[in-house]
Amino acid sequence: MAKNTKLLITNSKDIMDTLLPAIVKKIESESADVRFQSLKAFTDFITQYLCDDKIYNSEENNDSTQCINELILKKLFPHYGLILSDADPMPLFGLKLLSVVVERNSAFIVILNKLKLIDIIF
Repeated sequence: MAKNTKLLITNSKDIMDTLLPAIVKKIESESADVRFQSLKAFTDFITQYLCDDKIYNSEENNDSTQCINELILKKLFPHYGLILSDADPMPLFGLKLLSVVVERNSAFIVILNKLKLIDIIF
């Protein structure tokens, strides 16, 4: 589903409001496989949205941009310590996602610093 751009765009509100929060919540799982599959699925979805200027534009700050920013800030970032310190390949996917997030909105660098995640990354 994450690779079907037309489906993603058509259903973006439902996916961002319902599916993505449920997926990111699974990163808390005790199962390493569930954690990895959750991060991978979340990365696949959110990367598509971040790279689509109609959906994500940090300068215009439209509804979908605000929703994505909130997902990243409130749902994803609290798990980043776990993601980056977990067994391979979790840190690799975490860094891949982080590079896309920061590339699309450099304001997240300040937030990462405030959350003391910069120390974990480096």
